Amino acid sequence: MSESAVVAARRSYAQHLGVKLDGPTSNAEDPAHIEWAMSNSNHNPAAKNRINLGSAKAFSLNGRYFLLQPIIQST
Repeated sequence: MSESAVVAARRSYAQHLGVKLDGPTSNAEDPAHIEWAMSNSNHNPAAKNRINLGSAKAFSLNGRYFLLQPIIQST
């Protein structure tokens, strides 16, 4: 997912929650908002401003960013 697609999806989700996100986006080489969310997720014990990702795990690999939701199987 490209950075611009992530920004659009994030704004759409925020709107769904009743929050408006607007303003310019940067053309930085690194997607700072994604990196900030990863470093401040509820899975990082050192995070100061935790973002609750639930059971989803956020990580980067080879310059790509991933958000994985584990599949919970009922018995």
